[in-house]
Amino acid sequence: MTIDPVHARDRFAVPILLSTAVLACAPPRGDLGLYTDTDLADSTESAGTTTSGAPTSSGGQDEPEPASEAACDEQTDLSAAWHLVVFDPDIGADDFAAACAVADMQLDPAHLILDCAGQGVRIALGDAQLSPLFAVGDEVAFDYRSLGDRYETWFTLRRPDSEATLLLAGVRAVTLAPAGAPDFFAPWTMTAGAGACPITPTCESPREKIAVEFSHEGGATTVLPPSRTLFGAPARYELNVGTALLNYRELPGCDLADLSQHNFAARIVLAPGS
Repeated sequence: MTIDPVHARDRFAVPILLSTAVLACAPPRGDLGLYTDTDLADSTESAGTTTSGAPTSSGGQDEPEPASEAACDEQTDLSAAWHLVVFDPDIGADDFAAACAVADMQLDPAHLILDCAGQGVRIALGDAQLSPLFAVGDEVAFDYRSLGDRYETWFTLRRPDSEATLLLAGVRAVTLAPAGAPDFFAPWTMTAGAGACPITPTCESPREKIAVEFSHEGGATTVLPPSRTLFGAPARYELNVGTALLNYRELPGCDLADLSQHNFAARIVLAPGS
């Protein structure tokens, strides 16, 4: 059988050619379906309100109740919660961490341009809302991790204060945190939760949509892709999941060796006013 290369372990990130003179670029779209944006204005102002069919909780929940049929049928898309980090010039390394300043920004589609002591960094963020969270001249602490020729990427942007306040973070990988760094997205922890959209896997349909649970000391909420929620108090965050898949790669009689166990694309953004 032919496996969708978007979900094959060695082909998660579609090669994209970027000109250093051009800011605007569109997020990649495979055959996962078009992302349907959800208006955050429809969310209530409670501690946590999810815009998907997955439940919201105040405590841990590894296996959420099954979501609605419509929510499970809505196809995931890498354009939701999408990001792409480009170094100019290229760093030739998997990891990078530095004190940086916001040199420029574009709002639609969202691009953040950083100057990290002479090292240029461009972060494309699709539909992320950068203003008023960022302004040109802001100082930020940038931490970037990657694997497999940047096939898997994780990053955070924090305030350079004593609390290292998380401003913006993203993951596009087969695990929700880098190896050996479970607190990379602190104060948030993300875990995979199966059972929201149960399937009977076959060789032709081995991928199950799952939820992602976001938790911190104030509670937890579950988000089913492709959707987002506002959650947290007193600091509120937009928690956005574009892709979360469990791949049944060991089905008898199936050639699914190229599949990873999971695929994730998620983003965390500090909400305005927090």
